[in-house]
Amino acid sequence: MRLFLLLNLRRLVRQPVRTVLGAVAAAAGVALVVSVAVTTTSVSRSFADFASHVGGPAPLRVVGATSRGGLDESVLSTVERTPGVGAAVPMVQAVTLADPGPGAPGGTRTVTGQTGSSVQPVLAVGIDCRAQPLVPSLPCSAGSALATGTTTGPPTLSAALLRRLGPDGVLLTDDGRLPLRGAPVVSRLDAVVGGQVVVMPLAQSQALFGRSHRLDVVYVVPSAGTHVETLKQRLSAAVGPWNGVLRSTDPPPAATVVLGGLVPLFGLMGLFALAIGAVLVYDVIAISLEERRLDLAIVAAVGGGRRVMTGVLAEAGLMGLAGGLLGTVGGVALAGPVTAGLSDFTRRTVGIAVTVHVTPAPFAVGAALGVGLAVAAAWFSARRALRMDVAAELSNRGLRDETAPRVRWRRGALCLGLGLAGVALSWVAGFHGGMYTWQSHLGSVALLGTSTAFALAVALAAPGVALWVLRLWRGRNASVGLGLANLVRNPGRTSVMAVAVGSAVAIAFVVASFDLSIHDAITSAITRTRNQSLRVSTTPPNNALDIDARIPPAVLTSLRHLPGVAGLESGAVVGSGHTSSGLIGVEGQNLPFDVVSGTKDLSAFDRGQVLVGVGLARRLHLRAGSQLALDTPTGTVRVPVQGVWLNGDFAGGVVNMPMSMLTALYGPQPAGEVALRPGPGVTLDQLAREVTAAKLDPDLQVQTPTELASSVSTDVRSQLAPFWALQRGLLLVAFVAVLSTLLLVGAQRRRELGLLAAVGMRPSELFRMVMSEAAVVAVIGVALGALGAIGQYEASHEVIPIFIGYKDPFRLAGGTVVVYGVLVTLVVLIAAALPAWRTSRLEVAASLRYE
Repeated sequence: MRLFLLLNLRRLVRQPVRTVLGAVAAAAGVALVVSVAVTTTSVSRSFADFASHVGGPAPLRVVGATSRGGLDESVLSTVERTPGVGAAVPMVQAVTLADPGPGAPGGTRTVTGQTGSSVQPVLAVGIDCRAQPLVPSLPCSAGSALATGTTTGPPTLSAALLRRLGPDGVLLTDDGRLPLRGAPVVSRLDAVVGGQVVVMPLAQSQALFGRSHRLDVVYVVPSAGTHVETLKQRLSAAVGPWNGVLRSTDPPPAATVVLGGLVPLFGLMGLFALAIGAVLVYDVIAISLEERRLDLAIVAAVGGGRRVMTGVLAEAGLMGLAGGLLGTVGGVALAGPVTAGLSDFTRRTVGIAVTVHVTPAPFAVGAALGVGLAVAAAWFSARRALRMDVAAELSNRGLRDETAPRVRWRRGALCLGLGLAGVALSWVAGFHGGMYTWQSHLGSVALLGTSTAFALAVALAAPGVALWVLRLWRGRNASVGLGLANLVRNPGRTSVMAVAVGSAVAIAFVVASFDLSIHDAITSAITRTRNQSLRVSTTPPNNALDIDARIPPAVLTSLRHLPGVAGLESGAVVGSGHTSSGLIGVEGQNLPFDVVSGTKDLSAFDRGQVLVGVGLARRLHLRAGSQLALDTPTGTVRVPVQGVWLNGDFAGGVVNMPMSMLTALYGPQPAGEVALRPGPGVTLDQLAREVTAAKLDPDLQVQTPTELASSVSTDVRSQLAPFWALQRGLLLVAFVAVLSTLLLVGAQRRRELGLLAAVGMRPSELFRMVMSEAAVVAVIGVALGALGAIGQYEASHEVIPIFIGYKDPFRLAGGTVVVYGVLVTLVVLIAAALPAWRTSRLEVAASLRYE
């Protein structure tokens, strides 16, 4: 213990900068992995909290074939008759919008006649006195609104929502605007979905949100002595397979779609960050060992070799523990933008906000990861320390082998070839949208292999490029030439810095290219389908499947009779299925997507032959001629498949059918949006002005195809925010990589640097030498990272359709390389400033005595 205190712990205290550097290096690897765990936990806890507030003591809930009004009222009596049911509580849970009044904070509209950013998603809950087993304090006296089942009057608000909306707030419904002035307020509702909730009589909610004789959910309280799992099996048999019996804490299937796509991608990136973090920790430990070679030699000489190993591992473990905890804090911070993006989606789909929930578990996981990462990385450094020539160290003859390792191109060429092979496999995996199960497995392997191979190619090529630059530089500035020579003599260190720099640029390039590709795809699709029509709606243009703020019937009638309108077309989308793996999007519209199998015959489509997305075809093994089983509120229906096409809705898990067929299967659907076709001689802009001037509804949005494309692409771009957060994290990794590597190299070359200073090299020239190393590594890393990123983007471009069901056009955001190349170079130069400053202030006499 005394040896550990003197040789290891004292070093941690005396070298605070290095200790912090080691902790930050470990934290860089831990943060991303922890963020995935925190995000997953946050989603589960948010839905569990919602269940505890709304479902109360009910452990089970019965849901229908669709997320919106999927239960026929007759199911309620079936549930009540099931043995073991103590209470069955019917409910409507409609997601709608609330419009703040002018007196609310930020409550004014930004654009006249269009929904501004202040309009908020709100959960409207419809209940009656049968909910008393869940909420015993419900006002159910004779004459109360819940007891009489009134269909008029304002709903009950949370105090938080009243503050946000103001006294003149309005609730948007499928039947029009419902004023909230004079609405009763219950402060206890503030705990439900952040206070974004209103409560109204069940009959009123059914009338306002198109739930005629329909329910969204039935919560079930078991009778005394009934086992929950046994009751669940009984209910499943009673209500039929097209309905579902779930735990009250199970998240709605639509809410897990985005999370299911993000977690695997972030998991792969987390492993990559852990690998870089391990290398950085290795560098920091190597610096520490390099500066106490003589101390370690003395301990080894008296038989303490194993103690050297134990001390180094314990020292690394302490740094890793601190780094793990620091990385957990960073992971929680990184989970913020991820959960914010998820929350925006879940609030629109199920009315539930996802907030960051931090439990002790991530700190335990982060600490364990940090310690394990640091100990594993330090073990290699400790082994090297134990293999030292003790006699040479003690006799001041521990000179290094100054022979530079040969720069070999074979391994780099091999990795480049593997990367190109990965691109080819990615093309095979994405062929025809990846309709087959084996293609999805191949795509994941190909994408991971391609990214790894190109990263290794960058690492192995960087020293060779530095050698080529050195040969071109010969005879010019001496300090820069020495810096280039140092990069060639230490190919391992050069590779680490180049990969860290290249990764930050590559991620920025890939994300920006997808951003551009998505924008062009959306613009092209909307131009093809809506170039002769005007979008009119009361809901957002994207992710508004279950928002119950549809166009009122009276407004639809008025739109049809406007002078400039030649025709009005409406579609509908229904989410079918009660599990995340069984979720199917049913669309009552015909869009011009690309068919990859079968046909797209309009006459056959009108006769009821449907088209399915590649995700659904892969999941259920559907081909042209197959029969697709669809759950509907009245049972399971089989429909014929005529073809498979690339439709990105529901990640490709979608079926398209005529609107008349959708209505027959799922009942009449309120119109969330309509397409207005202008009459002869009327332009879209003229029609837009006519609709706006008519002032049919203050919530009516009027968008031309150009405006619609801009709005949708902006919304989709916001979903890339987590990946930009990752890119910012990689900038920090690049900073730590350069800082730690140059500090290590400076420690290893102390005697050499002393000799350079002794023969007349000025401090400014020493400073310039180190800075030139960093600048050259930055330029090499940016150039090679950009080249590797093209291959990574191509592989991703071919594989992504497997996950999202649609293939965007190939676009390269070349300007991103310039912007982020300059940014990363500045980060690298800032990181190099400290090692360069320390080198310029070297003590010549002490350095010459250093071995």
